[in-house]
Amino acid sequence: MGFTTYSMGTRGTSKEHRLNVKQQVVRFVQKHGIKPGVRKFAISRNTIRTWLRRYEDEGIKGLLDKRQGPINIKHKTADAVEQQIIAIRKRAPCYGPKRIKYFFGPPCGESAMRRIIKKHGLTRKRRKKHQKKQDLREAKSKYKVFTHLQYDLKHLHDIANYWPQMKSFDLPKYQYTIRDTRSGWIFLGYSNELSELNARTMIDYVINFMKTAIPISTRDILVQTDNGAEFSGAGRRVKTASFVRALLEDIEVNHAYIPPGCCNANADVESIHNTIEEEFFDLVQVESREDFMRKTETYRLWYNIERPNFSKKGLSPLDIVDVEYPNEVAQGKLISISTIDLDQLACVTPEMRGQSLPDFPDYKKILHHFSLFLWIK
Repeated sequence: MGFTTYSMGTRGTSKEHRLNVKQQVVRFVQKHGIKPGVRKFAISRNTIRTWLRRYEDEGIKGLLDKRQGPINIKHKTADAVEQQIIAIRKRAPCYGPKRIKYFFGPPCGESAMRRIIKKHGLTRKRRKKHQKKQDLREAKSKYKVFTHLQYDLKHLHDIANYWPQMKSFDLPKYQYTIRDTRSGWIFLGYSNELSELNARTMIDYVINFMKTAIPISTRDILVQTDNGAEFSGAGRRVKTASFVRALLEDIEVNHAYIPPGCCNANADVESIHNTIEEEFFDLVQVESREDFMRKTETYRLWYNIERPNFSKKGLSPLDIVDVEYPNEVAQGKLISISTIDLDQLACVTPEMRGQSLPDFPDYKKILHHFSLFLWIK
C-alpha cells in the first residue's frame, strides 16, 4: 500500500485508518531507515522514532493513540448550563449559538455552545427548496376536497399574444380564478372590469352551485384571498369590507386574507395563472367574444378532467375528486359549473332578483366536438 504525504492527513479519519498508516510507516522505516521515512512521509524524526520504539516493545498495541486529555478541565461547561443549552436548542431549533447567547444569555461562549449542539446531535441541515415544496404538498394533500379554496384575479392586458385580440374583439381584461387547493380544480370567470361586485358574484356563483352538486357544509369551506381592493383588502377594518361580509353572512363560508407581501401563501392559484398563460393565452386565436368563452370553457374542462398534474402524483383534478365523491351525478354537476362571463351575468342564484342564469353547456358534447388543441387555431 503506497502512502504519500497527502494520505497522512489523518485528522478526522477513523481510528483504524490512523493505525494502518502508523503500521505502514514503521514497516517502511524498518526496511529503509528513518531518514528515508522522514522524506517520504513528511513526519518528524522524533515521531517516527517513538512509533518504532513502541512497535518493537509492545507490538501493534504500541501504535494505538495513547494521548489523554486532562483529568480535571478548569473551564469545562457545567452540566446544568449544558442541559440549558440543549433544552433551548430543542425548543427553538432555528436558533444558533449567536442567537441563543443574545436571547437567553447562558454563561458560556459561542464556541462551547456550538460544540454542545454538535455533541448531542442537534445540528440540522438547511432544507433544499424542493424538499420544502414536497413537505408543503404533503400537508396540502390532507385537506378535504373543496374545503380550502384560493381566490385571485389575473390581469390579461399584458399578454402579447392576447392583447391585440382583446382590442379587436372586446375580450375580457380580467380573469377571476378560484382553485381548490387539494385537487387543483379550477373555476373561471371573465370580465372587462376589476370590481368587488364581480368578485362577490363569482364566489357566490361557485359556492351556491357547489352546494347542489356535493354534500358539503359551507361552514367547512375556507376562501383565501390576497389583500386586493376587489376583495375589500384596501379597507381599514375587515368588519366594513362588503366582500368579507358577503362571504361570512350571505354565503356563510369562512374567509382569510394572506399576510401582506406573502404572495406565496396563495401559490396554488398563482401557479395556475402562469399555467393558463402558457398553455392557453400564449396560443389561443379567437374570432369573437363568444368564441373566446367557448374555448376557455373547453380548456377548463380539459384541465379539470384530463390534464395530469405531476405535482399531485400525475393525477388530474377529477381523479382526486373521484376518491371523495365517486358519485357520477355529483361529478357531472361539478363539471357543469362552467366558465362565466361576469359582464353578462345579472344574477347568480334563483333566489336573487333579476334575470335567470343562462343554460349550462353540455360538457359531454363539448368534449366530443372539441379536441385537446381546439383553442390553437
